[in-house]
Amino acid sequence: MADYTVAVGGIGKYELPLTANTESTVTFGGGTADPTYVNLGRVEVKCLSGTAPVYFRFGSGAATVKGDNCWDVHPGTAVVVQVGGFGPGDTVVRLISAADAVVSVSNGG
Repeated sequence: MADYTVAVGGIGKYELPLTANTESTVTFGGGTADPTYVNLGRVEVKCLSGTAPVYFRFGSGAATVKGDNCWDVHPGTAVVVQVGGFGPGDTVVRLISAADAVVSVSNGG
């Protein structure tokens, strides 16, 4: 598992390596425990390389490959999701793939 944090005022984390079948997280603004908590509007996840889709979700529950509670982004594409109302930890993006991949995650405002 790899955990990344985007500082308050930052936009994203780029070209992050994902290890097959291992969840990684990207937390914006330090998360809900941080007094400078950031409320995301939209998040863009780009799958820059890999041979399988990357699955992602928000909050405290784990991302799972082909999970019913996850969005998928295929290699060479990007997905933008409107964030909000998913519950505590909306600032945490959880990512997983069945194969190694490289992704970028950014706040779309």
